Amino acid sequence: MNNSAFRTDDDWSYSGGTGPENWGEIASICDEGLWQSPINLTDFTPTKLEPLRLAYDVAAREIINNGHQIQVHFEPGGRLEVGNKRYALDHLHFHVPSEHHLEGQAYKMEAHFVHKDAAGNVAVLALLYAEGEHDPTFARMESRLPDNTDKTEKPESAFRAADFLPASLDYYFYSGSLTTPPATEGVHWFVLKAVQSVARSETTKLLRADDGPNARPLQDRNERKVFTAA
Repeated sequence: MNNSAFRTDDDWSYSGGTGPENWGEIASICDEGLWQSPINLTDFTPTKLEPLRLAYDVAAREIINNGHQIQVHFEPGGRLEVGNKRYALDHLHFHVPSEHHLEGQAYKMEAHFVHKDAAGNVAVLALLYAEGEHDPTFARMESRLPDNTDKTEKPESAFRAADFLPASLDYYFYSGSLTTPPATEGVHWFVLKAVQSVARSETTKLLRADDGPNARPLQDRNERKVFTAA
């Protein structure tokens, strides 16, 4: 997960001398942190989980290539609520291949809805995608993917944040970090259990726009619990 609101520097990448193995030179927590993301989601702890309440009936207003991934920004008003916590939707972005693994399995793509609360705390709703049929919502935005860094496009046809969501909002929960520098910890991760479908041609276009894969390798779990509904 990357968020231009947290970092806009271009001194890191996904390969070579500025790739993930060297991110500790930018932010020491990348090497020293104990709650880094992404992780392999497995060995779940059953517990009572509050249902997710999503206000995602907000339209996409621009699609941005920030040099690290494709971001979709929406009209104001989107939010995630869980228990007594409320987070405002900041943006959506994509990683190819997936960053998180599920029971040891990597997926073709992962989408991150990034949110912040009034105090600046971060919550991410993550969706995993397996290769298969076209995703109808993604198909409506793929023709407008900016192919150059710092380029912005307007969506060709209207779509909402809610259009990406599966019918079920059952999820896994754990505490982790941003998945790019500054890799700040204390991020609340909500990874939906329902795996979505995306066509190879769609992920190929993302790879082309991002100039290659943009997923951080798995990080050590370090005794953290991954919670699932009892």
